[in-house]
Formats: sequence, structure tokens, C-alpha cells
Amino acid sequence: MWITYSPIEEQNDDEFLSRMKSLDPKDKIQAQSLMGTVKSCGLLVSKWRDAYERIDSYRLKSKNEEQWRIWRIPFNRAAALLGEVCSDLQLQEIKAHEGLPFRDHLCAQVEGGKITANTANRMIGSLQKMFKEICHDEKLVVVNPFNDLRLREAKTKGSRKAVTPDMIKRILALRAMDKLNDEARDAVFICLNTGCWPSEVYGVEKRHMHLAANVPYFEILSEGRDLETAVSERRVVLIGGVLEVMWRRHKAVGFPRYRGNQNSMTTLINKFFKITSLLVRGTRYTGCAMVLKIG
Repeated sequence: MWITYSPIEEQNDDEFLSRMKSLDPKDKIQAQSLMGTVKSCGLLVSKWRDAYERIDSYRLKSKNEEQWRIWRIPFNRAAALLGEVCSDLQLQEIKAHEGLPFRDHLCAQVEGGKITANTANRMIGSLQKMFKEICHDEKLVVVNPFNDLRLREAKTKGSRKAVTPDMIKRILALRAMDKLNDEARDAVFICLNTGCWPSEVYGVEKRHMHLAANVPYFEILSEGRDLETAVSERRVVLIGGVLEVMWRRHKAVGFPRYRGNQNSMTTLINKFFKITSLLVRGTRYTGCAMVLKIG
């Protein structure tokens, strides 16, 4: 059974006695939480992201500077919005019901078309995760006010379409990608022919390319960056035209323009597809790794 944290000075006699009945004498942390004698950590909502980053730093240490910047965005936005809606409260001032007005605010935003239910749920998830980890680090046993608050999302089954051979032909047609710079154009070509993501390709350097091997290949490694999963580290075989492109990247020492700045590459590529209409706007695709969403 979950019991909301309440400082001992705010409890009346009946509430205090009720809490005493639930005590486990062998669990000091639980006893202090139930009795309301845990010293307030004084951590304001605006400081949650910094605290969470410190707690989770061992797992995030492999990220490069650009990946750190991107990682911080959803946590910063969620904490900032919570501060606007519910004020910049201290951690222990947030009661079990405090998440409800925040959820109501997000619902209104979704109904007004300002954000999607998916975006709202990501914010709730970010707050839920930060609150959980900080409380665990502070040895504080309290109800997570952001549990079970997620909005029901619209069903999107079947909306993700495969990139057709005709689309690929249009993309790879002569001069179709002239508006892209050499590095971005080569990245698109490599992604289309290997299934890699731009975030994987941009970090490939000369030493990762083994083009004179019996079976030419390049390596995707987590050197100086964080890959999605452990299995993302792999060797990618090269044949035909994509091998020629990789030889060009070999001479250019990889993708120096975008090294450490993968977001710039993906932004440019998606903007290119919007402008050229080589893919249909507003549609999500699979089978073309560089396209997250066009529209």
C-alpha cells in the first residue's frame, strides 16, 4: 500500500497513529518516510534534470556533446512546463495528486492541437523517470505523482508505409540530390543501400573503413558517441556503387562536416525531402532509414 509522504509536523494524532501501524521496524528508510521525519532535500522542480543527470551519469558517459544536448531537451521541457503549471515546488512538497493538474493541462494542449498525445506522454514519462530516480537516490519512499497518468494515444497501426522501389529510383536519379552537399548526399546513398541511420553513418571515420579487405566493409562503433543498443555496433558489407561512395569518404576522412553534430545532418536531409517532395509529406516511412517523418 502506498502512503503519501507528509512531514511529521503536519500530521494530526490519528494520522500519525495510522502510519505507525504500517511501520516495518526492520526498515529504517520506510519508517522515516512514513513518520515524516526525512529531512527535506529542498530540490526544486527546476533542478530535477541536473540531479537526474548526476544520478544516471554512469550510464550516459559515452554520449558526445551533441548527444548530451539532445538527451537533455525532453527532460528540460517537461520540468519547465511542470514549474509553470504547478510552480517550482520542492520535491517533498509534491503530493500524490499534484500530477493531475499537469495532466489536465496537457489534455487541453492536445485538444487544442498544440501538441500530440505522444508528446504529452513523453513529458509525463520524463517526469515519472526523474521523480523515481531522485527519490530512490534520496532514500525517500513516496508515491510517484506521475504514475498512471499517460494519455490514450490514437491508433496508428498501418500508417507506417514502406518506401517503394519507385521512390528510391527518384531519390537516386541523376542530379536528384544536387541540392545536398557532398557529405549529406553520400550519407543518403549509404543509408539507402545499407539500411544504416545517418546517426550511425556520420561518425564513421577513415580508420573504420576496410575497403581493401577481401570483403569490403566499414565498422559502426561507439567511439566518442552513444549508439542506440549494444547490437548497433557491427560491420556493414559494401558492394557496387556504395563501395565507390565509401572510397570517396575514405579520401575525405569520413564526414568531418558533421562529426559531433549528427542533428545538423538529419535536419538537412529531412528538409531536403520536404522541399523536393521525393517522399510524400505527412507520412511516416519504414525501409528508408534516414527518414523519421516527412511533414
